[in-house]
Amino acid sequence: MVKKPQVGSSGLALLAGLLAVLLLAACGSDECSVDSECADGQRCIDGGGVFFSGKVCHGESQSYNVGEPDVGVPEDAGGDANQDPNQDPNQDPNQDPNQGPNGNPCEGVDCGNGSCYSTDGVSHTCDCHMGFELDNGVCVAVTPPDPCEGVTCSGHGTCTVSGSSAQCNCDSGYIPVGLECEEQDVNDPCDGVTCSGHGTCVETGGSAQCNCDTNFIDQGLNCVLRCDGGVDDDGVCDFWVLRSGSNQWEGYYYDPYGTEGNAPSGTVRAGISLEDVERAFVVSDSGIHPFFPNSLTWGSSMPHSSYDFSFPSGQNLVASYTVPSRHPGGTVRPAKAGTITVMTGPSGVNPYVWIRNFNGNTGQFIEQENWDGNPLLVDDWASRTDAPAVNNIRAMWLDLTNDRGWAVGNPSQLCGFGDQTEISVHVGYLTSTHVHIQDAGTCHEYFPPIPLNQYGPFNPSQFDGVPPVDQVGAGFWYLGAFFLFRE
Repeated sequence: MVKKPQVGSSGLALLAGLLAVLLLAACGSDECSVDSECADGQRCIDGGGVFFSGKVCHGESQSYNVGEPDVGVPEDAGGDANQDPNQDPNQDPNQDPNQGPNGNPCEGVDCGNGSCYSTDGVSHTCDCHMGFELDNGVCVAVTPPDPCEGVTCSGHGTCTVSGSSAQCNCDSGYIPVGLECEEQDVNDPCDGVTCSGHGTCVETGGSAQCNCDTNFIDQGLNCVLRCDGGVDDDGVCDFWVLRSGSNQWEGYYYDPYGTEGNAPSGTVRAGISLEDVERAFVVSDSGIHPFFPNSLTWGSSMPHSSYDFSFPSGQNLVASYTVPSRHPGGTVRPAKAGTITVMTGPSGVNPYVWIRNFNGNTGQFIEQENWDGNPLLVDDWASRTDAPAVNNIRAMWLDLTNDRGWAVGNPSQLCGFGDQTEISVHVGYLTSTHVHIQDAGTCHEYFPPIPLNQYGPFNPSQFDGVPPVDQVGAGFWYLGAFFLFRE
């Protein structure tokens, strides 16, 4: 029987000593004796050079190598030989590097305006709030699209944003249809406008306007032939107009539209203005001629008998004026467009006055109520110092307001009673040399006559194109405009 050798206590002691010598020779100096610095609560372990070189700081919170890994790490030091020196030794080496140190992939992740979440416990993503979108891992505000992008409004308008929607503000003449601007379907304002055959109709701002030929002017969508400088080939225009507020007389021919048979052809005797029905009448030796002041056009002429303007033998029509319904003291009923005073003169010096009404419903002159139809002889006319001679009267008119201040005088002084100190309602009489003013609001007396060149519209230093008064045969006042007609 072979006996195993027995190692005694002395042999064991010898073996232990030999091992210590070998270890000392293999590892060299103690690393922890050279540098034992570790974090609070940790202790330094010398690697000894057998399993790894360097030292290990070990504690409850974490373990990590300080130095380079060698062939291995003791089990109680944590980690392994292949561990990244920058990796937490307590972290699972198989853990996704995107995860937090405690294995939560959202730990330390800031999504901005959103929330981090993970569906597999390994990777993470951001769930952005409404109005935000993910951009390079961060939730940023979404830039809303421009509602007007690509909207042209058909090239006839401008796109604007209302709320969050686009709308078209269309140019004049176009209307919005969805996000398009379509041409407005309207009637052509020039339809039916002929400009009297002496011009071209054009649309201006949605309205018709006549561009008239040379020597014609636009008058209510009619191109009217106007006298050149107030004088035609016969030496004078046929009628003149001084419009309200103007200092320029306008001269026209009797037949401004090139038609025949309606304008006066004989000697003109009187003018009758009927403002309430927007018309007038010019009475000549050849008949009665309806005239429309707003358009300067003539209606079909008629014989005197049509309107009962036949006078007894020896009586010649001298002048007339009309009292419109807007007269401050007038009592004209709506059916009556005006009370007409017609003055006739015999071979003597005192005139006769005829009173007529014009019925706006029937278009006829009728007898004045409470009037027996016979003329009234003004038997004291010649005795009135400042009254004009009947046969010298060229035109006669009624001015209700005297708003331009041409008539100057004090009615209360003239009449000897009343408190009116300035002329308002008055009748004007035009002769070749003077203008006679008769009060028509208080006592119907006459103011001293005014020399022609000192009376407003006939003063050439204040008004242009003053008509040659010695050629005038009739006149009237119409809504602030002064009309005079060639004799």
